Amino acid sequence: SAMSGGGVRALHTAMERDGVPAERWAREPVLICGHSQGGIVAAALASVPPHEAGVNVAGILSTGGPNRRIRVRPDVVTVSVYHDQDVMPSLDGSPDRAPDRRVTVGRSLVRPRTRPLYYAHSSSTYTETVRLLERKVRVTPWGRLASAMAALQDFLPTAGEPTRVMHYEIWQDILTPTAESTWDTVAALERGGSYEPATYPIDYAVTAPRLPRVARARRRAALPARIASALSSLRKDRS
Repeated sequence: SAMSGGGVRALHTAMERDGVPAERWAREPVLICGHSQGGIVAAALASVPPHEAGVNVAGILSTGGPNRRIRVRPDVVTVSVYHDQDVMPSLDGSPDRAPDRRVTVGRSLVRPRTRPLYYAHSSSTYTETVRLLERKVRVTPWGRLASAMAALQDFLPTAGEPTRVMHYEIWQDILTPTAESTWDTVAALERGGSYEPATYPIDYAVTAPRLPRVARARRRAALPARIASALSSLRKDRS
């Protein structure tokens, strides 16, 4: 989408302000930490060669992003974090499988009293999960997860290292359909290239037939009268 083009422009602007020459913009290693749609943009930019995307995405920390349809390059260190109660990562219709060498980490949340769906996809909740993840790899510093987290942490500044923080606002407007010969600001943005979506065997699986209502009605009628009355009283109590 145009969000990828906007992200590339923001990265180029930040590199320019930091004194990175323009000929190194596509070679400078970049770590992208993306939540939700940010995870999609990160995976899209990391699915094509750096010279085609305009940036060299070398590491990704994706939280709650529905990006399992995008196959990331094998040289990109990718850690994807999902919550079991978060429905957003499944919006791309993909199963809970990794299409590449990414490391997937899941967490089951305790259901809060209010707004459980928003809590599961909230960026603050995912930040808490990443902190728990960092604590876990400190206790057990071995395996693919620990190696991937260590590789991502190498991008972070060390203690006392000078650091500059820059803020950019990137958005994408929803435009009304126009003629093919019409070009607007959003359509004119440079894209990060195209990618082939990952497919899974479940995409072509035949849906199981639904049981007819007649069979369920007959089964219910075959219950003894005493059990049927008890079940009806339970339903009344629950309502």
